Amino acid sequence: MLDVKGVCKSYDGNRVLDDITFEVKRGECLGIIGPNGSGKSTLIRILSAMEKPDQGEIRIHQVPIEKFTAKELARTMAVLSQGGLQPYPVTVEEAVMMGRYPYQKWYRQESREDQRVVQKILQETGLSEMADRYLDELSGGERQRVAIARAMAQEPDIMLLDEPTTFLDIGYQISLLNRLKEWQRKNASTMVMVLHDLNLAIQYCDRILLMEKGKVCKWGSGHEVIDAAVLHRIYGVRPVIIEHPQLKVPQIILQSEPVSS
Repeated sequence: MLDVKGVCKSYDGNRVLDDITFEVKRGECLGIIGPNGSGKSTLIRILSAMEKPDQGEIRIHQVPIEKFTAKELARTMAVLSQGGLQPYPVTVEEAVMMGRYPYQKWYRQESREDQRVVQKILQETGLSEMADRYLDELSGGERQRVAIARAMAQEPDIMLLDEPTTFLDIGYQISLLNRLKEWQRKNASTMVMVLHDLNLAIQYCDRILLMEKGKVCKWGSGHEVIDAAVLHRIYGVRPVIIEHPQLKVPQIILQSEPVSS
């Protein structure tokens, strides 16, 4: 589905990504974790073709990403950038309808199929009741939910999400991730998510890619990636690793360091 081989990227002589190689299978969810400055957001921009790598290649369905036209790529991949939607004076429904752009002809407005998809997505994401509200009237968390609904309306094979739980309280984080996973299951879609919350990444992602200083430090299941010594070296904390009592996956408990007098 998504193959990344030997991707490198530098800015002003500073290597930000160094030989990044991994693959994501159809219907799989990959979580990308790592400290600030490890290259996560740069990697998402390159995967979405917003930027070009200096070296390496990215293939979707075995086709090099540069072979896709803009509309072909938009029908194949949806991207939620860090920060989500800006507070423009458009309604929630209009914003979600923007996700149907890749399917529309230049001389036509939205079709019945576009309307059907948008109404379905509004219902599934719990946004129907605010469909007529304007984005500039919404909170950051509400706009984030609209941004994700717009991405779903693209009906992509692959969804790239850079910090999708930004601005959301814990209840909305769980609700949103549950909806994303249900959407992924129904559509057999592939997801790549950058997450700061390691426990959420382990719970919701099939595999984890841990980045450190622009390189792949570890890649695999939660059990294969989550290691107390590695997390201590990368994040500078001494975590306690326990097993989730229901999901049977590793979970991280942080402990405070003694304060020296």
